Amino acid sequence: MIKDGSVELTDEETKTLRRLFESSDSLDGYRHESTAGNDTGHLSEQMYRLYPEPERKDDYNEYIVMAKQKNDMKYFWFFLHYFEPDMNNIIKGELTGRDKNGCTPERLMAAKSDYLIFLLKEFLKYDETRGVKFTTFIFGGRVNPVIGTLCREEPWSYNSLSQYKALRYAGYCLAKSDNVFLKAVELFEKNTGCTRSTAERIIISAAECRSRTDYFRTFTDEESGEESYEDITVDTSYPAKLHRDESVPGYEIRNALSSLTEKERFILKSFYAICPDCGKAMPMKKAKSLSDISELLEGSSASESSIEKAKTKALEKMAIYLRNEGLVNLVGINQLSRKKTKGMTVSAEYSYRPYGSEDDDCDGVIAFDFANGTYEIIQPADRDDVGTNAHAKVAAEYILSVPGATLPKKRLVAFAKT
Repeated sequence: MIKDGSVELTDEETKTLRRLFESSDSLDGYRHESTAGNDTGHLSEQMYRLYPEPERKDDYNEYIVMAKQKNDMKYFWFFLHYFEPDMNNIIKGELTGRDKNGCTPERLMAAKSDYLIFLLKEFLKYDETRGVKFTTFIFGGRVNPVIGTLCREEPWSYNSLSQYKALRYAGYCLAKSDNVFLKAVELFEKNTGCTRSTAERIIISAAECRSRTDYFRTFTDEESGEESYEDITVDTSYPAKLHRDESVPGYEIRNALSSLTEKERFILKSFYAICPDCGKAMPMKKAKSLSDISELLEGSSASESSIEKAKTKALEKMAIYLRNEGLVNLVGINQLSRKKTKGMTVSAEYSYRPYGSEDDDCDGVIAFDFANGTYEIIQPADRDDVGTNAHAKVAAEYILSVPGATLPKKRLVAFAKT
């Protein structure tokens, strides 16, 4: 089982890892070259380098054969000494190509620790009598430990590397399709050969995973450069954020949280990894799933859907509080109709109403074409901003950001005042 990037080791793998590190302490006449300096960049590049250099073989794979035949992990260290430059190149290439944050010394060190575990697991499966070189034996899975390192940095859990790869590719399909759900599904289905229902399910999961970003960020004063308070992170990919375009001061968020019930505060704190007392963000890896929250709050028999409804209600209560404080605008949306073709939502109509409208005000109507990712304002609402239709545009962009299979019947959407 793989979860949050961690890998469980069997008893045999644990013993082998222990033997490796014990042999490191008894490398007569050798020491790790990384101990020669304190520079992080130097350490990350030469974690497994030995000094003086072990005897050079025509093929450093011979050291793996010797480690197997002599049952001496000293030779595994000799292999690592010569394999490390190749390991560095593999990791740097994958981190640079797959992730916008690139390959920092810290990330390189983390990835190389994962790579060591990978090599040990493969070492135990390797049969030197078959005449296949060890580097050839591991070739097919050589990038998997780097992908595992990337996943550890994600705020969500996964069950296997295959699942993580599928979700990452689904995220690519969403970005390539400008977040148009049907286009992303078609692209994923075409390139992977899976069924339409499987493609839809994975794209929905990817959209949910991509939305799990930090809920707060630190505000830095432009003149002093000091961090003065925490505020909500703008994230238009997730539909239940409190606002869209600007930030709300942390003390206002704390006040809004205090207006909720204890249960509602607990749900938001757990799901978004925030502190309801101080308003500061915690690492998103501490965020809990709806299933985890239901077990903690009501027991394992509680429905995840009930927790989801409570979370949505709590967010809307916070939004109303912030609107009454003059910090955000609100628009209510209500589904009027929805058309499906082969189980896929292709079009829909929603009414929308600016929050605070009078009872006799007319609602606006918006028509959506999900196949092309477009919308049309059929009728502006009476209280919408003349000329800009700001409430209609917020409502429309929100609906287009939601996967077709999870379109809401009714929702209250908040956005910052301009």
